[in-house]
Amino acid sequence: MTRTESDFEHLNRSARPESIAVREHLNYWLDQMPDDVQNDLSSRLKTKNRIDFSSASFEILLYALMKQIGAEITFHPKLPSSKTDRPDFEIQLKGECFYLEATTAQVCNSSNFKPDPIWEEVFQKIDEINSEEFFVSVETKGTLKTTPKISLISKKIKVWLDSLDYEKVAYEYHASKSKIQPDITIKIDDCSLTLKAFPRSIKTSGKRLIGIGDIKTDWIDEHTPLKNTILKKARKYGKLDKPFIIAVNAISAFLELDEKMNALFGDECYTFRRDLPEMEPIPGRKMNGVWTTPKGPRYTRLSGCWIFNNYSPWNIKTCKNTLFHNPWGNLPVSTSLNIFTHRKPVGSEMKLFEGFCLEDILIKTTKQL
Repeated sequence: MTRTESDFEHLNRSARPESIAVREHLNYWLDQMPDDVQNDLSSRLKTKNRIDFSSASFEILLYALMKQIGAEITFHPKLPSSKTDRPDFEIQLKGECFYLEATTAQVCNSSNFKPDPIWEEVFQKIDEINSEEFFVSVETKGTLKTTPKISLISKKIKVWLDSLDYEKVAYEYHASKSKIQPDITIKIDDCSLTLKAFPRSIKTSGKRLIGIGDIKTDWIDEHTPLKNTILKKARKYGKLDKPFIIAVNAISAFLELDEKMNALFGDECYTFRRDLPEMEPIPGRKMNGVWTTPKGPRYTRLSGCWIFNNYSPWNIKTCKNTLFHNPWGNLPVSTSLNIFTHRKPVGSEMKLFEGFCLEDILIKTTKQL
């Protein structure tokens, strides 16, 4: 996949078996949907915006999962309230009925983690430079306002690489504890681009030149964006006559159970007794989660939150997901969803119950489940 093409463009041109499998999966389930739904999802899949692609493919996944377990599905059902907004699905399954809403949360939403489209265009051209002897790391400073003359940048890099002695660079790199690498810094307006050259272990042509990307760091707060995404949907439809479940695709490589629990039930905290300083701190939670406030539970209309870890059509085999039951929900989560991994209140804990993985559901028939 190139740096400047969209997920759809890559998927549409790739002949790799993995890409063919993803195309077949998306097309198979799209073909079973009403025309208006197909058109909406297809247009979102084709955009350059990766969040649109992610959200559309996530809705297709939920539809596929529900169909595989034998559900009857109504798209955008009319609600008993006067609200014009409608959830994504109404699910009827084994005598039970509930609403299912899909949403996507950009959990790592720091601008430091978002690819800069202009720099990505520059990186794409750098990747196309052929070097049998070296690969490079890149580091940028500043934000480009307009696309620079990339051909001039590429020319400077080629001249620099051609000036390097492979044997000398390899010796200095492997002999030095500090791993010495030759570097070059190119000024671009008020910005700069620094490259360091690394000797390839095997001389190969046709490989991407950039071996180490532009690494950025920042403080990560994952549970707040997740919480805010759920809250936005939780308050959207008002009072409901059926159980309501929000399925969230959390776009993050780092999201763990602690962050999910913080989002739903409040931040972890410890209480210290001033009058008893020798006493061990008491663990607890601030009452600032989706379902908790200092005054008591809220959004009791929300029966459960189904959180998926960074789902994409390429990771169906490995994507973790857990359905969290609301301990204070007015209407319980449908028992037919117990085949999925879930947590529900047992005593004072949210006990884990393991279920089928996504791949198992998608390849098995309703009778097998």
